[in-house]
Amino acid sequence: MAGVGAYYVFSHHVWGYPIENIDFWEATMKIGLVALLITAPLQVLHGDMYGRHVAETQPQKFAAMEAVWETESYVPEYIVAVPTSVDGFTDPRAKELFGIGIPGGASWLASGGDPSAEIRGLNSFETEAPPVAIVFWAFRAMVGMGFWFILLALWGGYRWYKGQLMEDGLLHKALMASSLLGIVAVELGWIVTEVGRQPWVIQGVMRTSEGVSPGLTGTEATITLVGFVGVYATLLGLYAYVVARIIRGGPPTGEELRVVRDERPTAGPEPEMPTPGAADDD
Repeated sequence: MAGVGAYYVFSHHVWGYPIENIDFWEATMKIGLVALLITAPLQVLHGDMYGRHVAETQPQKFAAMEAVWETESYVPEYIVAVPTSVDGFTDPRAKELFGIGIPGGASWLASGGDPSAEIRGLNSFETEAPPVAIVFWAFRAMVGMGFWFILLALWGGYRWYKGQLMEDGLLHKALMASSLLGIVAVELGWIVTEVGRQPWVIQGVMRTSEGVSPGLTGTEATITLVGFVGVYATLLGLYAYVVARIIRGGPPTGEELRVVRDERPTAGPEPEMPTPGAADDD
């Protein structure tokens, strides 16, 4: 909402294009900012609680999220980490990493406030580690977007407070560029959830290899996958088309509302009720 509203506000106030119903689009951007101001900080609190939950119930996944191979304490929360060898860049399970992070941050996240807490390393588990690089970077990209949403909310709230919300073209561009990041963050969260769980379908109960139907051939599985991708791609295309059409159409005009109101069925005249005690021929 904030991104779409910002597009029309930017076009009108910054570029000077005449936009009908600009009040509607200004209100749209403000409503989006209000929602952002409320929900973005709450996401941090929820993420903190979820991090502890994962550390307690799926310690192997948490170790993959933090790229912890050996059990240790004071584990940093890496912001950036790269393999120390060329071969490591193509190995999703590379162990030797050079990272820049917050000292004790991962331990603090796992324990809920203790930077010296111990985190169990991936090498201590009997099962094979999940693709660590995928889980590690998906988690960081998701968290990074969450903090970006907080920055956008504070930025927009400050400009609104100063009475400069409609004139800040840079803010408008940032909101427009961030319009789809919420969807991207959700998908990254699912990547962390599903890839980080490997090699388990149900943590500690059933492995992925045990969940394969023995009578299913590779061709049948491929056809099923292609079918699902096709159906969901079609639904996504239709959704994008309908939403884009609604946005381009804008709010209904006064004339359109009047036509809709005039076309509503009206109740007919109420039937006359006979007077009590009187016959039809009186």
